[in-house]
Amino acid sequence: MSNVNKSALVNYSSQEMYQLVTNIDDYQNFLPWCNGSKIAKDENGVVEATVEIAHGSLKKSFTTQNVNTPNEKIV
Repeated sequence: MSNVNKSALVNYSSQEMYQLVTNIDDYQNFLPWCNGSKIAKDENGVVEATVEIAHGSLKKSFTTQNVNTPNEKIV
């Protein structure tokens, strides 16, 4: 499994960003390239989800497994 590490400085609190990123079921409502998303597992702070992307003729999906610390970090 590949690892992706991303950081950025934004004008939002860690709580606001945490709520945005963990709102997986609504990704298709605010990410124009997202064709769908589904949480497969959500247990004890470990979340596994699949995101479907569609952009032009590109159609792919990927699955992530993250360990969430509420309002603090996602690893």
